[in-house]
Amino acid sequence: MKVRKAISWAITAALIIFWSFPVAFIGAISNVDTLCTTYSWLAWLCPLNDIVKGIIGGILPPVLLAVLNMLLPIVLRLLAKFEGIPKRTGLELSLMHRFFIFQVFVRCLALFICRSN
Repeated sequence: MKVRKAISWAITAALIIFWSFPVAFIGAISNVDTLCTTYSWLAWLCPLNDIVKGIIGGILPPVLLAVLNMLLPIVLRLLAKFEGIPKRTGLELSLMHRFFIFQVFVRCLALFICRSN
């Protein structure tokens, strides 16, 4: 049980590190005008209609973040089940601990990645 717990927390730590990249990418999508002027391969975004740019920059990032955040509890709950926690209340408590740690670190890593670009 201790080995499964260590593996579960190691996977959670790896998930925290690798989850920050899609979150940072989704955050970068929200600034379409800067993307199309900074990166030449995204120059096709500049001549688009303002409505389309508004949809890409205003609606798409929150929807993608919502989808990512909907998947997160499912994955964390599966990791808690893998750990071998016997009761549902224990599973939910483990899920909430992991989710809190996850939210704090992913937000910090995403800010760090966005500011370094």
